[in-house]
Amino acid sequence: MSPTLGDYPPEPEAPAAADRGSTGFPQGRARLSSSELRRSLFLITIAWGVFGTIWSNTVTGAPFAAFARALGATDVVFGVLMGAPVVGVLGQILGAYLIGRLKSRRRAFLWCFTPQRLLWIAVAGLPWVIGAAFPNLRLAVLVAIVFASSLLSHAGSNSWMDWTADIIPPRIRGRYLGTRMRLATTVGVAGAAIAGLLLDWNSSFLMYSAVFAVASLLGTTDILLFHFIPEPPLRTREWAGVVGTLAAPFRDSHFRRYLCYCASEGLAFGIVVPTFWLFALEYLNLGKFLSNLYLVVLPAVLMAVTVAWWGRIVDRYGCRPVILLNSGLLILLPIAWVFTRPQWHFLLVMHGLMGGIFGGALTIADFNLLYRMPPARQRPAYLAVAFMVAGIAGGLGPIIGGTISQCLSGFARDVGPLHLTGLHVAFLVSAAARCVHAFLIAPCLREAGALSAWRLVSDMIFRPVSRALRG
Repeated sequence: MSPTLGDYPPEPEAPAAADRGSTGFPQGRARLSSSELRRSLFLITIAWGVFGTIWSNTVTGAPFAAFARALGATDVVFGVLMGAPVVGVLGQILGAYLIGRLKSRRRAFLWCFTPQRLLWIAVAGLPWVIGAAFPNLRLAVLVAIVFASSLLSHAGSNSWMDWTADIIPPRIRGRYLGTRMRLATTVGVAGAAIAGLLLDWNSSFLMYSAVFAVASLLGTTDILLFHFIPEPPLRTREWAGVVGTLAAPFRDSHFRRYLCYCASEGLAFGIVVPTFWLFALEYLNLGKFLSNLYLVVLPAVLMAVTVAWWGRIVDRYGCRPVILLNSGLLILLPIAWVFTRPQWHFLLVMHGLMGGIFGGALTIADFNLLYRMPPARQRPAYLAVAFMVAGIAGGLGPIIGGTISQCLSGFARDVGPLHLTGLHVAFLVSAAARCVHAFLIAPCLREAGALSAWRLVSDMIFRPVSRALRG
């Protein structure tokens, strides 16, 4: 599933021994050999694509949403659970510090992510360790575990991004990430479908515990595979204390524009994170399998089919035009939900199509742009600040969405053919925020060498149509 060998840039002629540092790599460079590069890209693809994606879909999808409700989570508590990145961003400070002080990004990565995945064993055991007589304590512990997991994830993500930025060749980065995502979404389809069917068949706490325990072990396997991935020599990093190091990215005007984009995207898209699941499970009464089908499986299928193509588009046209095009198209997503009724849930096919095609494109473009922007010597600080801003906004969004839903829990009004509830209001608020994001914030992004969004649309749509009409 990784790119072909011919996609890799040719290795430069090996320098003389006198030109090499003690690591065995050419001085001033951080390159793996061709064989190490092939093996590393293969393992990175398999680790997340086969094992990590099942863990992720379980702990963020319908199984977790239904489990939290079974424990008694209200709309606000559910929004808080989905908004764990608000506290988790504090881990970015730890992550930047670890890279600034340690000599191994791999060590920092493993120290953070191994316990993060194993924490979900505790989630599996929660109904049995704390009895039903203590519902508030159950929820408090669940919130604490989710926040601790988010904290460790943020602390380790800095190491992962900095490490893989030195491994993945920039020339094939878009295609490689697209291929990796295609495998992940393909496996995610099977995992989400199986978990949904099992929990629809048996929604007891025993089944929830089994699902979370298996997901935890698979997620830990994902992390442990990184033991076998070499780390290119670590460049000297600039470290001027926590405040000085994290303040440096804010002096970069282009990066400040990117931070505004991250905050806007996290808030606009995060508002409906809890609303989607509550709407599907409780308003539409779809059950775990159909909820996963519309929200996970169908988007994953479309994503698997299109992400490699979007990766090539990013490599050719740049990230900015892909971001502008797909940010605008994703405004339609919450609007489709406004028109969905229990007897009309087939409209959610539109959600799956748009979420898979346009959401996958946006993910590829966002990751590539974040890889390209930071200077190498300050990359950990830039990544830490970007993740902090995105995490705060992405965490506040679900809290806002959950609060809207709960405050308007008794709201019901017919507007023409529409029957609006508090959940529908959250969708409309998200659509309005996405309009601001797509038409006011995203166009402010800058990317050297990127083509225009109009050129991308013209090459994708207008020119083929014109040729077809002439033919």
